[in-house]
Amino acid sequence: MLIAVANCLETYKPQLAEGSGRTQTVRMILIVNSTTAVTLKIDPSVVLATRRYVDDAVIEVKAYADGVMKKHTDAENPHSQYLQIANALAEIKDAGLIADVLKNLGLGEGAPVIGSPFPWPHAKMPNELFPSMAGMVFLKSNGASFSSALYPKLALAYPGLKLADLRGEFIRGWDDGRGVDAGRSLGSAQASTGLRTAAVDYPGVDGTTTGSTVGTAFNQADSVTKTQPSDAKAPNNGTLDAVLSDNSIQATQLQSGIPGFSVWITARPRNVAFNYIVRAA
Repeated sequence: MLIAVANCLETYKPQLAEGSGRTQTVRMILIVNSTTAVTLKIDPSVVLATRRYVDDAVIEVKAYADGVMKKHTDAENPHSQYLQIANALAEIKDAGLIADVLKNLGLGEGAPVIGSPFPWPHAKMPNELFPSMAGMVFLKSNGASFSSALYPKLALAYPGLKLADLRGEFIRGWDDGRGVDAGRSLGSAQASTGLRTAAVDYPGVDGTTTGSTVGTAFNQADSVTKTQPSDAKAPNNGTLDAVLSDNSIQATQLQSGIPGFSVWITARPRNVAFNYIVRAA
C-alpha cells in the first residue's frame, strides 16, 4: 500500500448545481530514495480510463450510431420482416406462403363463405380431401335440418335451420322485384311448367305452299293434353326447327295417335351433375 501526502495550490472547482463544471486533474510527483524498494502491481480486474479517453469514445460511438440510423431511415424497406401496405401483401405471394396464410386464417384452399351453396365434383367433402381444410365442416345441400348450437353462423344464413334441397335441381336467380319471376321468395322451390313443342302436319299441305301450317311451337303445362290438329298455335315453321336444332335441349318425338299429328316434348337442357354442398363452419 502506498500513501502519499501532497500540498497543492488552492483552486476552485464549481459544482454542477451552480450551472457549470470543469474537469480538474491533480498531478503529484513522488520522489523516492530507492526505486528498488517500490513494487508496482496492477489489478487486471480493474479497468482504468482517463476522462479524455471516455469522451473520445462517446463521440466515436455517437457518430457510429448516427450513421446506422441514417442508413436505416434512408432504406426503402428497412424492416423486410414486416408486410408493407403499399405492396398489398405481395411479400406473401413472393415468399410462396399464400397456402399457409389461408390455412392460418381458416380459409383453407380458398373455402367459400359459410352458407353459400356451391357445386362440388366429389362425393367426399373438401376437408376430407385437403389437409389444409381440416377443422372445417361441409354439409350436403339436401334439405336436411341442422343445429343452430353446432352451426351458429350457418343459422344466420338459414334462419329456418333447414338447408335447401338442391339434389337434381337447377338454381335460379332471385327475381328481387324485377318482374321476370314475380312473387318468389328466397329459397322457395318452383315446379316445372312442362315445356312442350308441337308440330302439326296437315294432309295435302306442304312446306312450300303459301300459308303453310306444317310446323308450329307453343308452351303448355304438363296437365294439358292436345289431341286435335286444331289445338295448335299459329303456324311458324322456323320456330320448331330452331328448338329441335338446339343441341342444349333434349327433345323426344311422341306420336299422338292422330294421323299427321306429332308432338315433341322438350324434357330438359343438357347438364352435368354436381354435388351441391354448403360450408357450415
